[in-house]
Amino acid sequence: MLARVADNLYWMSRYLERADQTARLLDVQVGSLADHPAAAVARGWRRLFRALDVEPPGRFDFFADAADENFLLADAFALADFMTFEADNPGSVRSLWARARENARQVRQELTSEMWSRLNRSWLKLRDTEILSVWSDEPQNFYKDTSAAIYLFRGITDNSLRHGLAWDFIRLGRFIERIQLTAAILEAHRPALGADDDGLDWTLLLRSCASFEPYCKHHTALIEPRQVMRFLLFEPRSPHSLRFGAEMLRVGLRRIDPVGGGRHPLAPPHRLAGRLRSVLAYSSAGEDLFETTLAQVRAIARDLHDQIVRRYIAYSADQALRMG
Repeated sequence: MLARVADNLYWMSRYLERADQTARLLDVQVGSLADHPAAAVARGWRRLFRALDVEPPGRFDFFADAADENFLLADAFALADFMTFEADNPGSVRSLWARARENARQVRQELTSEMWSRLNRSWLKLRDTEILSVWSDEPQNFYKDTSAAIYLFRGITDNSLRHGLAWDFIRLGRFIERIQLTAAILEAHRPALGADDDGLDWTLLLRSCASFEPYCKHHTALIEPRQVMRFLLFEPRSPHSLRFGAEMLRVGLRRIDPVGGGRHPLAPPHRLAGRLRSVLAYSSAGEDLFETTLAQVRAIARDLHDQIVRRYIAYSADQALRMG
């Protein structure tokens, strides 16, 4: 596969995964407006911006304590607009979807007609939507529909695209983005572990990570913050846990590059994927190690992305000859 094609497929998938996660975070955040005090809502927005690594609009100082008590419903409207439709915000849902579509457009020959049709139709619908029409109805339904459109695209991909290198790079992009973003979200919530009055936020965290029902089936409907953190870190069978994602990365890299996964020696991406999986499979689940584990996961995931780009996308001609 051409490196340019792999690059487009990888980033198309990453942008769609981030758009999905952003939509789910906005879904639970906007839904919290009705039954949470202003201070709790402001803290939720603060965590959202920190997790997504997006600078809030200039007049919102969410990293000052005064924001907690001065938060208004009008502020939620402005922030939802900024994170959903603002074209100048590269982290908005609209911007992310536009980037995903552009990457897909450049490699249309690698996609099935069903994939392109679904992606393009969803983009056109999103492009023509404004915050006023969303806010006047049920804004949560809009965010749920946005995530559902991405799920539909994934289903079409799995059922119409040949499970070869194109499919592998799409899955690779999805899970590297999911691990990096979920780890950032958990890190943004970790300081609240010691807060006795923050219990509702952990339910929202599970919902924003599409893990509320899996958690309740595995444990109980009684939400315990440390158990939530352990579940999203270490549960091997939940699709949005870090450990599950690490295993998918390891398997995906072996499919893309079986030679690089040989024992003597392992290629850097395979070695890092193995380290990531080991950290999550064999680390203690103790509360005192949550901070350490998340720091390790985030550092390894960043290095893994860099090594994926160096080995499969931005490699030199000499490296291509050696790999060949």
